[in-house]
Amino acid sequence: MAENVPAKQDVEDCFGFAKLSGVDFQYYVKNYEVSFGRKSKSKGADFCLGNNLNISRLHARLLFSFERGRWELEVVGKNGVHVNGELITPEQSPTVLISRQLITMGDVKFYFLLPTGSSGELNGSRGGGGGGGGGGG
Repeated sequence: MAENVPAKQDVEDCFGFAKLSGVDFQYYVKNYEVSFGRKSKSKGADFCLGNNLNISRLHARLLFSFERGRWELEVVGKNGVHVNGELITPEQSPTVLISRQLITMGDVKFYFLLPTGSSGELNGSRGGGGGGGGGGG
């Protein structure tokens, strides 16, 4: 019969607004704001990036801007975040994210992925090179 149908819990765990995909993890973004940081005894970040001291307790925030209709990354940690190899610092405005960008925080690397056909997709492009930073208004 329906042997290959996943349990309801498994199905619910596989959907979100976006997905963060690293070497040893996949995280489904289910909120319009997600904070990133290292482990902390006090209230920590939504997504823990380990114990690396190059990562702040609150290092960055992934936010959906309803006003602009896009995902943005706000950097809070003093060591910044690399997006497709470009250093983004706390002094900069939030950076616009598009699907398949590589994000590096400390020694943790992962891809920001959007569902096919969403407004932040690369419209058939295979991604890769180029700036891709913030901008515009």
